[in-house]
Amino acid sequence: MAALSRRAGPVGVRQAAYRHPRRRWIRIRSDLGEGMADQFDAIVIGAGEAGVAHAARMATSGKRVALIGAEPADETWLREAGTATRALAESARAVWSARHAARFGVTVAGPVSLDMRAVRSRQARLVQAAGAALGERLGGLKHLTRLDGPARFAAPDAVMVGKRRLLAPEILLDVGMRPLMPNWPGLESVSHLTPATLPGLDSLPGHLIVVGASAAGLEFAQIHARFGAKVSVIEAGPRPLAGEDEDASALLRAALEADGVSFLFNTRVDAADWAGHGVLLSLRSGQRLSSIEGTHLLLAPEPVPMTAGLDLAAAGIAVDEAGFVTVDAEGRTGAAGVRALGPGTLGGAFACTRVLTDPPFIRLGLTAAQLRQAGRPALVATRKEGEKDQPPECIRLLADAGTGALLGASFLGPDAAVLAAALRPFILSAAAPDPVGPLLPARLEARLAGLVAGFTPLK
Repeated sequence: MAALSRRAGPVGVRQAAYRHPRRRWIRIRSDLGEGMADQFDAIVIGAGEAGVAHAARMATSGKRVALIGAEPADETWLREAGTATRALAESARAVWSARHAARFGVTVAGPVSLDMRAVRSRQARLVQAAGAALGERLGGLKHLTRLDGPARFAAPDAVMVGKRRLLAPEILLDVGMRPLMPNWPGLESVSHLTPATLPGLDSLPGHLIVVGASAAGLEFAQIHARFGAKVSVIEAGPRPLAGEDEDASALLRAALEADGVSFLFNTRVDAADWAGHGVLLSLRSGQRLSSIEGTHLLLAPEPVPMTAGLDLAAAGIAVDEAGFVTVDAEGRTGAAGVRALGPGTLGGAFACTRVLTDPPFIRLGLTAAQLRQAGRPALVATRKEGEKDQPPECIRLLADAGTGALLGASFLGPDAAVLAAALRPFILSAAAPDPVGPLLPARLEARLAGLVAGFTPLK
């Protein structure tokens, strides 16, 4: 049982502090009595990267902000930030560099070995440090109130958290994603992993079967292949990251295959069963039936938006058939004062996909497929390159055919994060890209200048 103590607070406000067994002291406000409404300047639903950043920014400016998460903010933020995955990817990159050192004129004496317990220990330290830093950052914001629990709309300006009613003229939805787990016959009787549980595995799988060529599936496939495991990825669609740029998808597939990952595309799982000390999957590809056996099974299907239970209809907020919140270019929903951002939105400049592979992939704003589906005239510019012993690179820009405003961009390569940070402001402000505007190294500035000068109509 966590320790609980009363502390003095403002008149009419009861405050308590408790210490979670694995967390720092967290202050909880209990001035939101049953049947009462508490007024805020802004409410943020969702404690992912975007939600935390916006809540902190508004609270720093003096606004009274409520940050609501279905789970503790540090858990959501750490998961979306990919802290645990990034730590494993760094170790996997170190193994790859050591094993391929001769390519770069470096001699490594003796064989390269892997200590999985040490890898997991480092991962745990980094996650703990990041969580502590986040807790300290949020704890120092006096205008920020943190509430854990599911939220639902009662009106466009009213949100319920349990029996507590919160009001604000400005509400921000940070719509996260969750994996939609399959219901194959026999799955409940076999041991399987998810992207949330795999980072805690303290031994290297002999043969890891990954079902789903999603961002998480690709990340863990490459990590474990570089660690030395046999890895097979099964995907029902024709390529990895099916909703993203085809050129980047093909280059990323080739990069993972070079690391030893094998793919089975256009393949579905019919059933799962035990097989010795592992798992056996029955597969179907068209009319062809087959099977695959492995020691470990990772379920990494394409995630779906976490919009169920929010009662968005009560606020007049529209979603598509898959549950994505429909927004305009500035993230506005159909409800006055309510904006949405994050991966669970559709159509906004804030949309973002990030894959922590090597090379990494980042996509901002709209995709070519979304523009074609909307029938919106657009321009496209693409640059692909790659040198021997260097990771491939692919940059694609999408702009409005009439105004030249940047609508979307995708980046595959070592400079993906730098380029994404430089071009995000143009997408958010619906401005035409200017390669000279961002402070970029000369080589990247030259690449962007070439792309901007080479726009052609999107077909």
